[in-house]
Amino acid sequence: MFAQKRLQIQHLSRHVYTYVTWHENDGAQYPATGMYLLTAKGAVIIDTPWDTTQIRPLSDSIQRRHHLPV
Repeated sequence: MFAQKRLQIQHLSRHVYTYVTWHENDGAQYPATGMYLLTAKGAVIIDTPWDTTQIRPLSDSIQRRHHLPV
């Protein structure tokens, strides 16, 4: 069993970010890339992580980083 890889966030343009989450299947880890957009009213997640256990860490990270609701 692998340790869960950390959430990775990358800034693409002024208001657009991508992120990578990981999922383990049959002993291998697979990445999933999503993105979010910052607006005046908050952050909009365009594609969600692999499962619900990864949504809270992503949401918390966005709120801490940008001081905006998700």
